[in-house]
Amino acid sequence: MTLNSNVKKYIDESEDPWGLKKTGLIEKRAAFMLKAFGGGKKILDVGGGFGIYSNMLQKNGNDVICLDYSSRMTKDGKKMFPEMKFVKADATCMPFVDSVFDAMLCMGTMIYISDKIAFFSEASRIMKSGGKLVLIERNRNDVINKAIRLLKDTETYVDSTDSFLTAKDIRHASGKHFKIKKTKGRLSNFIFCVLEKI
Repeated sequence: MTLNSNVKKYIDESEDPWGLKKTGLIEKRAAFMLKAFGGGKKILDVGGGFGIYSNMLQKNGNDVICLDYSSRMTKDGKKMFPEMKFVKADATCMPFVDSVFDAMLCMGTMIYISDKIAFFSEASRIMKSGGKLVLIERNRNDVINKAIRLLKDTETYVDSTDSFLTAKDIRHASGKHFKIKKTKGRLSNFIFCVLEKI
């Protein structure tokens, strides 16, 4: 998973990439995660950045590791949450043994993973049978995202709306390894999915 040079530059030079520190926890996302995971799970937060949601899940009684491809974000995360475990690694080649995690979170990360099938294969490898993967991703079918694509030359944001996903994209990429148990927000800005390892 090689980050697009514009995205890497943005992460390295921005004081607060995507406003993650300023925004903090978004209640709707946090509630969805807590309901899906509960407590007492070993969870991997893939693309967890500074570990804001990892920390919340850990405070709810889970054992959480925050994995991110960015050295800068994992270093800053360790300063923000010294009690958290952070790992700098590629989401398509994760440094864990087979069948170690009960659950996995992947939020706002899939648009940066070019080989999504490889990600789901790797996620399946390190998850226990019946494990839950909570996926929250920007939705290409959202009306606002469609409008942005039409006015592309005025878009200055670092992320390309062309890489946003649909529920069909998720089903296609995950199909060999996961089944979708629940989907919310098919026409809203974000798709919320709970997948179960087959």
